[in-house]
Amino acid sequence: MSPYECGVQPIGDARGRFSVKFYLVAMLFILFDVEAVFLYPWAVILRQLKMFGFWEMMVYIAIVAVGLFYVWKKGVLDSHPALGRLVEWNAAAVQAAKFDRDELTIWVEKDAIREVCALLRDSADCPFNYLADLTCVDWHPSEPRFEVVYHLLSIAKKERVRLKARLSGSSPAIESVTSVWPAANFYEREVFDLFGVRFTGHPNLQRIMMPDNWEGHPLRKDYPVEGYR
Repeated sequence: MSPYECGVQPIGDARGRFSVKFYLVAMLFILFDVEAVFLYPWAVILRQLKMFGFWEMMVYIAIVAVGLFYVWKKGVLDSHPALGRLVEWNAAAVQAAKFDRDELTIWVEKDAIREVCALLRDSADCPFNYLADLTCVDWHPSEPRFEVVYHLLSIAKKERVRLKARLSGSSPAIESVTSVWPAANFYEREVFDLFGVRFTGHPNLQRIMMPDNWEGHPLRKDYPVEGYR
């Protein structure tokens, strides 16, 4: 993708939802425009700008305070421990991040996935010591076609984070995280079996659900409804 006119490189997924903070800032700008364009000219015409402006500013400050209190309680203004740790370690490994419905999703470079997982597992402030799930999404016909998804939980801190790594459709492969979480063994075999994603370094990457002689990977979007015949 080419950069914007301002020179900033586009990041993230245009299909993703905007965060609560984005909508809050947008509403504040709209409120300011409404006051400046519509309300103040009326106050000038009625020659009541002094008191009118004072009370309008009080209302504006109150709305801002309520909005900030809301997002503070939702945790939107806080730096998530996982995101902060990754940016501190290697900002280039973080492709994008999205906070939506109280859930944080971080897209990371596929070549750094094992290091990222080990870093979050061993974090002193918020160790994500439990791999809750590992799955995959097929975005066919889009490219990158596949997203491998890791759901992590910090048992001690009750924090959750979702990691995603994008893979091409021509050669979907990513490093195994069984050395970080042994429980990833069967999850990765399932993704390999149903999506055809290869996990390099896996100790026993074989089919786990379909027969060994099965042709194709049933959860791919382009897999025939009745299978290959």
